[in-house]
Amino acid sequence: FDDYFYTETPGSTLNDAWTFRRYGEGFAAKADWRRHNTQQLIVQVSRAIKQAKPEVEFGVSPAGVWRNRSFDPAGSDTRGAAAYD
Repeated sequence: FDDYFYTETPGSTLNDAWTFRRYGEGFAAKADWRRHNTQQLIVQVSRAIKQAKPEVEFGVSPAGVWRNRSFDPAGSDTRGAAAYD
């Protein structure tokens, strides 16, 4: 995969509030639920590929910015779209 993320901006059409209310039980925040969903997608795709063709390599390119320092002291001194958020 080249990129994988939920893209939500003030002008985006993504609206998963109803889905989060229905399926997000056990998660304190929608962001945690989204990270969990993304992780599950990657795990399931990886397992399916390995089951069908064990010799195939599967990977996901990392996002350039994990978190910006303005949100987390451990983040980088950047202002780009943060993968964690």
